[in-house]
Order: sequence, then C-alpha cells, then structure tokens
Amino acid sequence: MATPGRSSAPTSSMWNPLPPSEDAIIIDAVLGVGHDGAAEAVITIRYPNGAIRPVTFTSNALGQALEAHGINSLAELRNQPWTILVPNAQVDDNGRT
Repeated sequence: MATPGRSSAPTSSMWNPLPPSEDAIIIDAVLGVGHDGAAEAVITIRYPNGAIRPVTFTSNALGQALEAHGINSLAELRNQPWTILVPNAQVDDNGRT
C-alpha cells in the first residue's frame, strides 16, 4: 500500500546496482537549505550494493573539496567516486574510510 505523498514506484535509475567491484559514486549533487537557512550541498551517493543515500555538506566543506580537485560546479561531481569529497581519505577495498 502506498503512503500518501510518496511515490510507490522508485525510478529505474535508483535501483540499478553497480557491479560489485565498483566504488561508491556520486549520482547527484544539488543545493539545499540547511536548518539555519544557509546553503548546503546535498550529495546523493550510490553504494556498490545498490543502496542510495543523501549526504549533506556545508558550503565551506564542499568548497574546499571542489577546489582541491579543480571542480567548478556541482554537476561535475556526477559519476565521480565519493572519496573525492573527503580530503586525504584512506579507503579500503570495500570503499570504507
């Protein structure tokens, strides 16, 4: 039974799992508003098991990561590994820091 106000059918792009050997990737990046009214980036990550989760970053934290990699827009984050957002991340074979 569908919940009022929520879609009962996920889009196909949300449920296409990556091959097991792939790292978690960024599938979307948009601006959002934080609880204090400040701009935040909402980054959507697809994990190797197919799970999709949003992660929020303050504009300052994201700005540092973007600058470190020469990225000029949120759109350029799509299809990048999630570790691009974590400076000096040590990642194991399972994509965990």
